Amino acid sequence: MIHFKEKGIFLLKEILSLIQMIVIALLIIVPLKYFIIEPFIVSGASMSPNFETGHYLFVDKLSGKLFDIKRGEVLVFVPPAERNDSWLKYTGYFDPRAKYIKRVIGLPGETVKLKNHKVYIKKVGENEFKELNEPYIKNNGTNIDQTVTLKEDEYFMLGDNRGNSYDSEEWGPIKKSDIMGSPVLRLLPLDKIGFYPADYEFKED
Repeated sequence: MIHFKEKGIFLLKEILSLIQMIVIALLIIVPLKYFIIEPFIVSGASMSPNFETGHYLFVDKLSGKLFDIKRGEVLVFVPPAERNDSWLKYTGYFDPRAKYIKRVIGLPGETVKLKNHKVYIKKVGENEFKELNEPYIKNNGTNIDQTVTLKEDEYFMLGDNRGNSYDSEEWGPIKKSDIMGSPVLRLLPLDKIGFYPADYEFKED
């Protein structure tokens, strides 16, 4: 009788130990997944040649909320067409779970001008547009001539593969609240492993 009792106590301890491990794992994994780090797999050629289909990234979900966003930074976000207040979500063209990856071109308060396949920026407090030098793009640039002035919480996003990217050129700027985060690590492919992949640092005047 004592023998079975000892076995029962041992089994109970094992079960409690397993439960404890699961709880600890959840306490670590859940915050990482939903609040800090989330995996992201690139799909499509809009950021080619810097990101290709199948590239496996880890996205820092705090960066876009806690720190200043810079021109040239790559972000993952929900496009305006996926927001609840957008009529475009009813067209059936968009996946409501989709996240996009693009590069920051225009910052809050700036005016962005797209003309003759080039990008021009008029910064806050300045009167003239200056052409943006973009060594990371794949082809000749944008398709639509337009001028957009950004609000205080808006960002103009473009893909690096201009002409083959569905981005702010079509659906306008995104809001800061749309931003999921910034890729901090590219894990795959192995020959392209690195931190803050493809971010470009502009030397602002």
